[in-house]
This record gives sequence, C-alpha cells and structure tokens, in this order.
Amino acid sequence: MKVLIIAHSNTGNVLSLAKELSGKAELTVCYIMPGNMFQSGIINIDIRELSYGLNTNSSLNLSLLNNNLENFIGNSFNFWILKTNDLKFLRDKGFRNYKLIKKSASVIKQNGFNIIHFNGESGFLFYLRLYLKKYIIFWTIHDFISHSGEHSLKAIIYKKFLIKYPFYFIQHYKYLKDLFCSKTGIKRDKVFQIYSGKLNVYHNFSGNEERFINGDYILFFGRISKYKGIEYLLKAFNNLSTEFPNTRLIIAGKGNLDFNIKEYSNHNVKFINDYIDNTLLVNLISNCKIVVMPYTDATHSATVVTAYAFNKPVLCSDVGGLGEVVKNDVTGLLFRLRDAADMEEKIRYALTNPHKLETWSRNIENIEEEFNEISWQFITDKYIKAYEYAINCKNNST
Repeated sequence: MKVLIIAHSNTGNVLSLAKELSGKAELTVCYIMPGNMFQSGIINIDIRELSYGLNTNSSLNLSLLNNNLENFIGNSFNFWILKTNDLKFLRDKGFRNYKLIKKSASVIKQNGFNIIHFNGESGFLFYLRLYLKKYIIFWTIHDFISHSGEHSLKAIIYKKFLIKYPFYFIQHYKYLKDLFCSKTGIKRDKVFQIYSGKLNVYHNFSGNEERFINGDYILFFGRISKYKGIEYLLKAFNNLSTEFPNTRLIIAGKGNLDFNIKEYSNHNVKFINDYIDNTLLVNLISNCKIVVMPYTDATHSATVVTAYAFNKPVLCSDVGGLGEVVKNDVTGLLFRLRDAADMEEKIRYALTNPHKLETWSRNIENIEEEFNEISWQFITDKYIKAYEYAINCKNNST
C-alpha cells in the first residue's frame, strides 16, 4: 500500500506517526512550505536552494533538515517539500500558487499512491483535492471548531464544504468524533477515531542546554492563548508558593498574556514568553515534576503526548476529550474546569505524594499495558485498517 501524507503544520505529530506507520506501508510525507524559510513545530529549515513547486529528491530535502530530524527519518519514508510563494493560497499574484498546485498534482499522479492523507487545514489542500478527485482522500482535521478567544469561520466553511466531497476523516478523540459528526452532518462510517501516540521524535533533541532552569518546578508549555486558562493556574499556584517555597512554576511559550502578570510575578513563577526551541523544550519537559494543562476548552492537544514521550504525568482540566487520554490517577490527575481551588488541591496532592508521581510515570512508560489505544502498535494497525476499509469500499463500488 502506497500512502502520501500532505501537511503544512503539526510537525511533531505527523513525523512521529509517519515513522511508526512506515513499517506497515510504503510512505511518503510531503510538507507544504512557503517562501525560503519555514518554521513550524520541530522543523526549522532554510529552503532557498529549492525551486518553487514539488521537490521529490528525498535525500536532498532531508539534508536541509536539522541533523536530529534527518537521523530520525533516515530511510523510513520519503520526504518531499512543496515550496510555495505563500502559505495563504489566495495571496496569489499571477496565479503562481494555482500553477504550482496543478503541476504538483501531476507529479503526485505519476507515483501510484493508493491513499492520500491530508493533515491540517490549508487552502492548498482544498485546491489539491480538485486535481486528485480519483484518489481516496483521508483528512485529519485538528481544529474544526474555534477555541475561545480564537473566533473564525472554520465551522461554517467546513460544514458547507466537507459534506460535498467523499472524504474520510480522522479525529483523535471519541468526544471529537461525536462532535464532528454532529456539527457537520457527516456519516459516522466516514469518520475514524484514532488517538495520537507519544511524540517520540522529540527524543532526538535531548542534550545539554545552557539556558536550562535548574531546580524543582511544574511546567506549562505550548502556545499562549486565552483558552489555555493560564490565569487559573497562576491563581492556584499563588496559594501554593508559600507552602512549597522550593518549587517553581514555569510557563514556557509564545503568545499574548491577556491578564496582568505583575499580579503573579514572584520568585517562584517564571515566564518564558518566547519561541521555545526543541532542545530547550525537551530539557524543560525532561526535568519537570509534572505538566499542568489548565485549558478551558480543548480539541486535540499534542501537549499530552509530548509530555508522555518523556513519561511525565499530566494534570489537566476535565474538558473536551482530554479525560480520554489523561487517565485519572493512572497517568496523572483531572481537575474541574475553571476551578483554581480544585487545581490547587490536585497539584498539592501530586507534590506531596512523590510515590504517586513515580507510579504515574511508570504507567506512562508502559502505556501499552495501561492504555493500549495510545500505543503506536494499536494506532498504526487502526490506520491501516481504515485505509483498507476505504480501498475495499472503492473496489466494491466499481
């Protein structure tokens, strides 16, 4: 079976999946990259030497990546780069992007793929679909509804657009599959629920980090946004800081802090409100006691499976589908939504029961035994079965 994954973001998720899936399918990953420099998640690449359009020389493309990623991918799958003028398809002077898509689709058709799997949301994927009508198309959509504070027309556009085309869809949580079918009207047999496994690609960025912060700390990491609920975490930790004077809270990520941080500024709270490179992120996760996710709403979150890659327990809000992947008192703890007092209690419990932290960490390390649906063996089997189901449906209809 030949599978092409086309993506433009979610790099840690896509590459971790591709590495595992490559043992069961002949796999190619194509990344859409605008301009001469591309930075998304774990990929930070200079592509000035590549021509605009679809670059299929996997060896050359890999050589442009950081050595850590080049070694991680190796010969496990082909790595293509679709270089575009802009990531926004409609910013298209002289129809340059349109011409690139049309020509790239021609090259794709020459390679005999059985499945084309889009990952993420992009105008380029909408237009690629027009030239790849004869293919079985899967689509992993991460944020088909807007987070609080991030309003957009996504839900309306998807509802109008998606039901018109014979896609198959991937949603990572059972909660999201139900919501997706309800919001779009798409039949359940067209939507597959498959969790993400540990993002093991991050292991390739372990190493010495001069900026690393020593000492005991709990960690929030990821993009800063209103729905992340950071103010609730700060309120909870404020009450704990005198009780645990040697434990700090580190908030690491770039974004707008829409509250007065001076109210929470003390020697036990540190903000790293900037882009967090891979090595620093790995060291921050590897050395923390727990990862805390005070989210006020949630679709898919890569934070959990990134923390799990380093066997770190997660404390998070019981919201959306997070309770499906953070098993209460097995891989961490759940606290009530927007409840700083309950969050405080759960953090206190974790900090005063180190044997629990060790037990949760062991459970995460042995996730295949505790929660096999999040093991890569289970996940990749489920993808292959989904692909085979779609192929059989197509064959039976002809």
